[in-house]
Amino acid sequence: MKSNGIVIIRRSKNQHIDNSISSKFYESARLELINRINLRNQLLSWYMAVVAAVAGFVFKDITNFVLLYVIAFFALGVSLIISQHNSIIGCIEKYCALELGPFIENEKVHQWDNSIAFKKYRKQGFIFVALGHSILINAPILVSIVYLWSQVGPVNELFVLFFILIAIFLIFYKGYADRK
Repeated sequence: MKSNGIVIIRRSKNQHIDNSISSKFYESARLELINRINLRNQLLSWYMAVVAAVAGFVFKDITNFVLLYVIAFFALGVSLIISQHNSIIGCIEKYCALELGPFIENEKVHQWDNSIAFKKYRKQGFIFVALGHSILINAPILVSIVYLWSQVGPVNELFVLFFILIAIFLIFYKGYADRK
């Protein structure tokens, strides 16, 4: 059935067909979730590689310290993309648990998204991922701010970096708060 462009699955008299379709939707959603997690992790790896390259240029030749500003702007973009992935990952988890769950739960095993194990670990797992992302993305900006402050003193550009740092914190907070 279709309503306002949204496909609505209704239980039919043939329970086997409902379970089969639901299982395929679940399998597809889980593959998308896994792909999103992999893309998010690859993006974080690329960010760390860029930070290492910029730091290498700066510490090799002190006159390149202006390149440290690039880290903050790159981090802002990376934070937005990672938060977008986190939001979609959370959305897929809810879709699997709330919308597909009732069709799949007829089997003797709980799906992962509705399992007791996942529900116990979920909050702790989100905290660890959020802290890890925040540290890996924000630490290079903090180091840049401290280093630039020691080189050029308190200039307006450093305050821009500080506001970018706050913006990244808020982006991550919003992205993870939505997944509770």
